[in-house]
Amino acid sequence: MINLFKQTVLKYNLIQKGDRITIGLSGGADSVCLALLFCEIRDEYSLDFTAVHINHLIRGEEAYRDMNFCIDFCKKKNIPLKTFEIDIKKLAKEAKMGVEEFARQKRYKIFETLSNGGKIATAHNLDDVAETLIFNITRGTGLKGLCSIPAKRGNIIRPLIETPREKIEEFLKQKNQSFVTDSTNLENDYSRNKIRHLVIPVLKEINPMFLQSVLRLKETSEDYTEYFNEIAEKLYNKNISAEELLKKSKAEIYEYLKYFINKKTGAIPDKFHLEKCFDALKSNGKTSLLLGYSFFVKNNKLFVKKETCEKQEEFYKQVKCTVKTPYNFYKFEKKSLKDLKNNKNVYNLFLNNAIDCDKICHSLILRNRRAGDTIKIKRRPKKTIKAIYNELKISPENRYKLAVLECDGEIVWAENIGVSEKFLPDKQTKMFLTIKREADYH
Repeated sequence: MINLFKQTVLKYNLIQKGDRITIGLSGGADSVCLALLFCEIRDEYSLDFTAVHINHLIRGEEAYRDMNFCIDFCKKKNIPLKTFEIDIKKLAKEAKMGVEEFARQKRYKIFETLSNGGKIATAHNLDDVAETLIFNITRGTGLKGLCSIPAKRGNIIRPLIETPREKIEEFLKQKNQSFVTDSTNLENDYSRNKIRHLVIPVLKEINPMFLQSVLRLKETSEDYTEYFNEIAEKLYNKNISAEELLKKSKAEIYEYLKYFINKKTGAIPDKFHLEKCFDALKSNGKTSLLLGYSFFVKNNKLFVKKETCEKQEEFYKQVKCTVKTPYNFYKFEKKSLKDLKNNKNVYNLFLNNAIDCDKICHSLILRNRRAGDTIKIKRRPKKTIKAIYNELKISPENRYKLAVLECDGEIVWAENIGVSEKFLPDKQTKMFLTIKREADYH
């Protein structure tokens, strides 16, 4: 085990003599193994390392069990330890972020602060690489996603990245070293756990050397990613023209667009936006990116520009036959089923623009979308309107112009989305209200 650990350290040049290292210690098998291995090379490398444990206050007594285990473990092994108790759920809610993503960002922020310019060691292993790679594939990924978890990124090092979890547990057994297990890791409620407990065991049955195959794929993908990145960097430094870029292969063009946009915005565009940029490149056109940026071609040159969002005008209108907002003009009509005899798009009308009159109040309001507005569309889970607009790729500079219809504090209808399931016409419907945007005048 120690030999594999040292081989990985040398292969990726992870540790030098005299390094100051901050180790993430959860108390699980991987992080305990990492801490023990650092203890074994502490004198050889003259290392100064500190362990950090973060209690997210999510799992009640179990979380305190893990924290107490880490305290006892570090005392026995003479490892300096810093512990933190953070109400992650509360902070994530305030930040309007998912708990898991917020917790990950918070952890690394703490590690970065404590490292004070030194290195940060995490206990990601080869099984984690396989899980992440498969997870990326299920979401739809390019070459970058096949690289999975890097052995080194900035000052973050992962010395166990080529070590299977099985070897880690064998090592701890040989050392007679206990560890704790997060009970949520045993459940199959999360996608990553399903991959861990259900998918990977089957793949190992098909190929007992599956993890080694993953490692080869990861390394090949990293080589190709580095190669294309170097090409993109050279083209960027050359300030290549649109005409010259279009003579390159499609793979080179996509990698250059990704590199170019990342340089200008700090974000990596997804495949959807890359395809839009590729179309704009071919047609000397323009397309919107995320974060309020736009990509366009002008005078044979490529540009990324931050759009100046016009000031949002609030509107809050009582519904009458017609309603004019600062951006659009809407027409409301009451109809009966008899009025639909010659309508060929009845189904779409009912889902998107028809509301049962018996289910709504007399005082309907047409207004801007507000933070926290949610809607439940038929056959879909309840979501925030913002999340649905994100899925529909409606840019921030356009979505605030769209209207929602409110009845006693509930969203009845959202523009470009449809009618809430609760207010849809049914077999008992006698009269219904239709909404139609007659004109855009912004």
